[in-house]
Amino acid sequence: MIADNHRLIVFTSKKGKQGTEGLAYQWDYVVETQYGSEGMADGSCPKRTESKPMDSKAQSLVLLNFFTSNPSQSWACSNNSAPLISRLNACYHASAKRWPNYIAVDFYMRSNGGGAPLATDIANGRLQCGHDNIAHCKISSASAPAPASASSPAPASASSPSPAPAPDFAATSPAISSSPGPAPGPLNSYY
Repeated sequence: MIADNHRLIVFTSKKGKQGTEGLAYQWDYVVETQYGSEGMADGSCPKRTESKPMDSKAQSLVLLNFFTSNPSQSWACSNNSAPLISRLNACYHASAKRWPNYIAVDFYMRSNGGGAPLATDIANGRLQCGHDNIAHCKISSASAPAPASASSPAPASASSPSPAPAPDFAATSPAISSSPGPAPGPLNSYY
């Protein structure tokens, strides 16, 4: 990592570790949605109890949790499809019109179309160049400015093209993490 000029930022949820171990206190930097079944109501974006309000701009990072309390591969197939894109849009509005920097799901490779890679492509595209897909950023950045609707939500019926290879962007690009449980495929491809 050092040779490649990469950095690792470690957060802690224990405030005391900030001074004793030099770790960044999570709640000074991150707003986070409620995890588990309680946080999955359609059209809502409730904050995690410990988090500041989702629209607090004092924290520069947004973490979107979208997984049930009891991991289920079959539920993940439906949850990681249209409901995930719907949550992405709801949380964009609830988070003071900010796209998530992190998207946490169960079984990230499972969906009925697009899934977590599509949600990440949408969020990356919106963060980087205002388009609905990160693949359009390289094409448009050389020839045209971002569309006027750059800050608008992603289309509710986002199609599921093959996700483009993940470009190596700065820390503002969302990352997918998977909660504990067997997930098909290598997790490190979306760290």
